[in-house]
Amino acid sequence: MATTTDDLMKLVRVAQHLDVSEHTVRAWIKAGKLKGQRINRRWFVPHQEIERFLKNASKPKPKTILHDAPA
Repeated sequence: MATTTDDLMKLVRVAQHLDVSEHTVRAWIKAGKLKGQRINRRWFVPHQEIERFLKNASKPKPKTILHDAPA
């Protein structure tokens, strides 16, 4: 299924939607945490990708059990 421009959100809108800065959204794209598309010189993010990102971000992280070191 091809992504159309109607399915894409501008970076500024993504940042507003996620309540973070545009710089943070760019950093997430660069780190591979969020998938974006570059069209000409602007970044866009598919709506489905934002839904996936939010779903994964809301999952609780497994807790690490720390054992006391022998004295």
